[in-house]
Amino acid sequence: MEPNKTLEQALAALEKTAGLAAEHEAGAPEPEVRLAGTVYRVRLSGELAPRNLEKVVTESAPEELLVAERVTPKAAEILRERGIHFLDQAGNAFLQGPELYVFVSGQGRPAKRSTGPQIRAFRPKGLQVVFALLCREGLIHASYREIAEYAQVALGTVTGVIQDLDSLGYIRVGRSGRHWIDRQGLAEDWAKGFQRELRPRLNPRRYRVEDPEWWQDLDPREYGFRLGGEAGAARLTGYLRPERATLYGQGDFKALARTIRPVKDEAGNLEVLDSFWGPQASEDWGPVVHPLLLYAELVNDPADRLQEVAARIREGFLD
Repeated sequence: MEPNKTLEQALAALEKTAGLAAEHEAGAPEPEVRLAGTVYRVRLSGELAPRNLEKVVTESAPEELLVAERVTPKAAEILRERGIHFLDQAGNAFLQGPELYVFVSGQGRPAKRSTGPQIRAFRPKGLQVVFALLCREGLIHASYREIAEYAQVALGTVTGVIQDLDSLGYIRVGRSGRHWIDRQGLAEDWAKGFQRELRPRLNPRRYRVEDPEWWQDLDPREYGFRLGGEAGAARLTGYLRPERATLYGQGDFKALARTIRPVKDEAGNLEVLDSFWGPQASEDWGPVVHPLLLYAELVNDPADRLQEVAARIREGFLD
């Protein structure tokens, strides 16, 4: 962790999400921050989740401002209940004073590294490899050939992606093998890359289905598909009332159509996309796509109701 960089990014994010500017002395050995007339002593931290909050809560002092790389939504709620002031690099924050109250939660992790087209890991085929690594526990330690089979890509693609992930600091490749360094950060950056690079290449088709709840009692695997999007998130969490559904796969759509009776409509409530993973990767998923894919679809939608469910998926299934 680079202390000054962490603090500067957190303060910049706070100004963006809450419109609150801070005063601080860059490079100070014991940094302090003035916010709305209150001076806080800065205490730096890595990612904070409920599992590692006990020591932070025990050692906190009223005059301290906890500045973290990321604070998960559940951790943010705990810190707020305990009256512990915090900021993170995504713009999440809790600050309370005589004339100040700020509470921001659920902001996704900002992209820390370039995910531009020159990076093989964030091109379409590279994103398939990253998705396989993130979804299948232990695949990071597998042979390149096995990874290629899971991801449905050429062997050379895996080689380039592993090199990128190592150079970008997501994983470490050494004599003892490959190990995760920043799996959560990679998941966040994959979600952004999926929307931009991979999703448009999945042959999207739109339809309208008259029955908005057609997906509730149907197992799409019987037709060679899996459920994604809002309907998939609703089925996974039981929390969302979906307005749209997404199906992934190259199954027998004609057979499915005889059941749900879709009509082509560019503004319809059903989107069908090709899948981009191998059969081994999805053998234990059930009727819904992997939570990482659901998260990527929802977190890239600006609707507040979907952002809230995306945060629930991240907290409950990805963190």
